[in-house]
Amino acid sequence: MGTPVVVKIVRVSGTIRKAEEDVIRRAKLIVRRAKAADSASGNHMMDGVVKAVDKRRDTENAVLAQVDRGSESESE
Repeated sequence: MGTPVVVKIVRVSGTIRKAEEDVIRRAKLIVRRAKAADSASGNHMMDGVVKAVDKRRDTENAVLAQVDRGSESESE
């Protein structure tokens, strides 16, 4: 049906900013663990992930550049 995902429910009390900061902290921890496991096993899975993310960013930046080159006036 789509890309499989793992959903992890975490309760964070406080402001939205605190919740966002906690999500970022957890994501960085997951990436560090994956990189450590990747380098220890000699498997280069993370290289593929990094390339995929970079490709997606390039695509998004190209789309944004095209939008920026569009009309600057809303009154046309």
